[in-house]
Amino acid sequence: EILRLSTPFQRLARLADQQGTDGADVLEDLVNIKTIVLHFSTYIQQEVDSRPDDVMQPDQVLEVLRAHYDTLQLKLYGDLENAAKYVENPREVPFFQHITRNLVMNCKSLLNKV
Repeated sequence: EILRLSTPFQRLARLADQQGTDGADVLEDLVNIKTIVLHFSTYIQQEVDSRPDDVMQPDQVLEVLRAHYDTLQLKLYGDLENAAKYVENPREVPFFQHITRNLVMNCKSLLNKV
């Protein structure tokens, strides 16, 4: 769908580019979309050029995408590979214990009725 509807993304990128520094965040957010479009469009166009008399069917496009997915390199955003460690808040422990106990008891009672 990103490939078929790439025009709105391209327009958004042009608009953000015209905004200069104000549009820099939008341009950065569009990097992966632009990469996807450029990467796969090239391979799809090669496939179309190799058989000019045929119209590509959706399953043929999907086959091209699958064949070249491994070579796609996307940008990782903002340290996503380094997730913050979960720290449990001691004041919330009794609340979650209560919720869990009630959930288990309700499930047991429902299963006993069946």
